[in-house]
Amino acid sequence: MDKILLSSLPNLKDAQQAILRKGNVNTISDLVLTPPQDLAKRCRVSSSEISRLIQNICQSQGRLQSTFQSLEDVVEDDERAFTIGDVFLDDALGGGLRTGMVWEIVGESAAGKTQFALQSSLYAQLPEAQGGLGGSVCYLTTKTILQTSRLLQIKQARDLSDASLEDVHTLSAPTVHILLNILENHVPTFIETVAKTPSRKPVKLLIIDALAELFHLVAKTSTASLVERSQQLTRVSALLHRFADRYKIAVIVLNEVADVFDNYAVDYEKSENGILLYSEQARWFNRGHSVYGENQKEAALGLVWANQVNARVMLSRTGRRRYVDEDAEGEEGEKRHKREGENDDKPSPRNPAPEQEPTLIRRLTVVFNSAGLPTSCDYIVTSAGIRGLPSETKPPQARVHEWAQSQQTPDPRSSDALPEPSIQPPAQPPAPAAPSQTVIPSSQEEEYEDQLWADEEFFDNVDWDNLEQTLLRSQDATD
Repeated sequence: MDKILLSSLPNLKDAQQAILRKGNVNTISDLVLTPPQDLAKRCRVSSSEISRLIQNICQSQGRLQSTFQSLEDVVEDDERAFTIGDVFLDDALGGGLRTGMVWEIVGESAAGKTQFALQSSLYAQLPEAQGGLGGSVCYLTTKTILQTSRLLQIKQARDLSDASLEDVHTLSAPTVHILLNILENHVPTFIETVAKTPSRKPVKLLIIDALAELFHLVAKTSTASLVERSQQLTRVSALLHRFADRYKIAVIVLNEVADVFDNYAVDYEKSENGILLYSEQARWFNRGHSVYGENQKEAALGLVWANQVNARVMLSRTGRRRYVDEDAEGEEGEKRHKREGENDDKPSPRNPAPEQEPTLIRRLTVVFNSAGLPTSCDYIVTSAGIRGLPSETKPPQARVHEWAQSQQTPDPRSSDALPEPSIQPPAQPPAPAAPSQTVIPSSQEEEYEDQLWADEEFFDNVDWDNLEQTLLRSQDATD
């Protein structure tokens, strides 16, 4: 289509071709891939004239569509989302992990990245009726081996009878060159071979655990090594996107984080000169900001890799602890209703056992996601895998409503208004008064002042215009 010249179209009039040549529009691609408003400005005609030109050309070419669609109207039937076994985490991910995308799970050590990948590899095998994809998994490891014992533990704890370790195919890629060789030669052949075998589940999930570890072997960082790393990351990304688009699979890549050290003095000085710093940009796509301290870690592999993924999910350790019922699988922990016949003395999050320790809380933050909105939620790691927690914080509207209710003063005449207990200070002995003065207790003095302010006739009888003369006459009479 990009090589079809407009001058070769027989149904295009000479006047119309002259208009398009004025705007330097020579091919069909120049016409249909440029917004009509821009074409109208370039050709110096109205937008309606450009729309008629486009419609005529599209109708003359049967393979082109005469109507345009927005991205919201385009629906891919082959792209589906599968659950990872938790309603809170699925909601944070925009309805689960979606196929046709490259997902990056980034986090510090012991944040639960591998637990996330293992749990996803089990739920991807479930039938579509149970929220899965009904497929198998390719699990590529770099510096470690597949934790089959942990995978079996999660499977048994969650009673996933439709998931099997036989459908998790693993292979080791200790170097970048080996990983590229596997992705270019072995993975496509394996996916196509499995798809042609009726007795085997088709591959629906590809996991790389973990990509950043392959680049730790560089002894010295230089310009040449950074350029080589950028080229390798681009090749890896191109292959992963090719798999996701051609075979309609989901791709999960685990990544590491690095510490952030902000030099505010240098950043402020360079910002005044109009230079857009990388540190100012990276905080929006490399870090999380949902809890305190989360922005002290950022995703590794730099800006090149950040532009290669469709979604970035950050897992972090918060240092917070809560009493959570870890055995309440699929329930809301603290809000769990007591089952019928449950013993009242059984330890619960509201009434924990004396020897029970609070559970370490971790945080999942969706930094960006092409299939959902950025959000975050708490989760814990249990023997059954990872489990999301309901949010402890109330929405801002609820907090404002509660504050407004607390500021309302109850009506004294209503029966619900109870008198607040008053705290009286200890009695103090009155100070010695002068012989010519009359001592009035403070309580009586306050009552007298209240009576004066409450007596409206007292203020009505005062001559405010001659107040000074009235006071002088009163003083003379007293003397």
